[in-house]
Amino acid sequence: MIFTEAQRIIIREICSLEFESLESIIETPTLGEYEDGFSIEEMLEQHGCNRNDFNESLLDCYNQYQKLYDDPDSLFSLKRYEMLIFIQLLHLLENNWKDKYPNALLNLWNKIFIWETINEIRN
Repeated sequence: MIFTEAQRIIIREICSLEFESLESIIETPTLGEYEDGFSIEEMLEQHGCNRNDFNESLLDCYNQYQKLYDDPDSLFSLKRYEMLIFIQLLHLLENNWKDKYPNALLNLWNKIFIWETINEIRN
């Protein structure tokens, strides 16, 4: 067991938020435009990607988070991109858990820092 029950709650709550976000993007017919009127779909096309490719990538991310939701102890098996998303969400939303799970939050950050450091040493 890598994580405490409070840390597992935090991990699952982050997964739930990511599910909502990914579902919203996938279900949106168009991705919108930048302020200059350039559509996001046009940007994808310029980089050799289309909406289907984009959605497939989002579904892959969704599946990774589903595995994490089902088994929070698998956090460190996330792909690099999904881990970056997780870290960003944890950072942006840490106030949600700061009062309720202060030690669990701090120790989760410590575990992530150690994992990131180990990965840097290995690479």
